[in-house]
Amino acid sequence: MSPQLLIEPRKQEIRRELPHEHTVELSPETELVLVPSAFVWPHVPLNCDAPWPPTIVYPAPFSLAEGRSKLPNEEVVHVLRALADETRLRALKLIAARAGSTQELAPLVGISEAGLSKHLRLLARAGLVQGRRDGYYVLYSLESERIATLSDAVLLFLAEP
Repeated sequence: MSPQLLIEPRKQEIRRELPHEHTVELSPETELVLVPSAFVWPHVPLNCDAPWPPTIVYPAPFSLAEGRSKLPNEEVVHVLRALADETRLRALKLIAARAGSTQELAPLVGISEAGLSKHLRLLARAGLVQGRRDGYYVLYSLESERIATLSDAVLLFLAEP
């Protein structure tokens, strides 16, 4: 309950120190209604006006916590961050068509080899592409299984209550 309410079990009394012109006596015919709400914090609205029953609407932050979406695990967030860039998505699309080196892909993506290399390292750390050395060059290929797993993980996260 809110600290604004003063509860005295010995007197069987719930009070709120406010200027008010009357006391509300509770009986079996006039039961007290307690209403948890996520929308009243930090206030505690009281109602004692007929014809409605005496009511206390109290802040219930626990209801907000239950309603919040759970965050996906770190791995899913890491992969989604790696995908959240237009340059990386263009590179990924080219690599999905066929494996390639930074020398081949950079002009097609429209950035320098060094710039593309940084993007590809980030995609590799996220497990979306794999680099394998072929002589002097590193050829990057798509990790299809990882992308399929990501799709399942995102769908699972979105389906959680």
